[in-house]
Amino acid sequence: MKITHTLCLKLAFFIFGFTNFSFANIKNEGFIGDSFYGVNADSSGLIVNQVGPNAEFSVPTKLNVRSELSSLLSGEFTKLTASISLDDGTITQLPTRSTQWESTSTELLIKDDFATAKNISANSRVSIKATAEGMTAVFFIRLKNNISDSTPSQDPIDSPKNVFSDSVDLPQAGWKSSPWFGNYYEGGNDWVHHAKLGWLYTTTEQPSSLWIWSSSQEWMWTGPGVYPHLFRNRDGTWIYYIVEAHPQKVFYNQSSREMEHSQ
Repeated sequence: MKITHTLCLKLAFFIFGFTNFSFANIKNEGFIGDSFYGVNADSSGLIVNQVGPNAEFSVPTKLNVRSELSSLLSGEFTKLTASISLDDGTITQLPTRSTQWESTSTELLIKDDFATAKNISANSRVSIKATAEGMTAVFFIRLKNNISDSTPSQDPIDSPKNVFSDSVDLPQAGWKSSPWFGNYYEGGNDWVHHAKLGWLYTTTEQPSSLWIWSSSQEWMWTGPGVYPHLFRNRDGTWIYYIVEAHPQKVFYNQSSREMEHSQ
């Protein structure tokens, strides 16, 4: 059932000592049973405001960029991805080839959203600059010489990392705290018990991304700078975990624009 409300607002403007009055008819549309949202616009079309979690006119606030691999040997390549953070808390993944990538390194070839390492002469840390939607962002990737170094590296960037490398031990035995994922218990054999999401099977080989499996959501992808946004593999949908709803497990489906409750 569609409801249309027409409100008459009296706007007063005081300019150079004179007072002028005008009236604007503002129309708000919504549907009973849907999550709250609406579009407000005055009769002149100059004032447009969309409210609620389904706002279509969200303002881009940040360009997020990353590579699937954090380091490359000669001849190796990695996929580059970019997304836009919006002011309503959502993240929009940018389509392939919509981002301009560049690097000042002569040992790195960038083409079609892929970065390929050429013949690397020495270990180095190079920057990659991304431009999209009028915004820019820079991140770094490590280029490694194929010749192994028998001396342990003192550079923390070279040390093996995964998404939980920055976790710290909690007083309770087996419990750890991740700065981006929250508290979890290490159950062994790649199983963890997340303080809010429950039991999860994890794949933690990559330093900037994480695949997790739960009995209710099945396989999901997330990572530092992305969570509590998760990509659900079974239906190709981005969902947002409502942390504040705990102990209930509530997700906002960005495709259907509906709240989902999980066991």
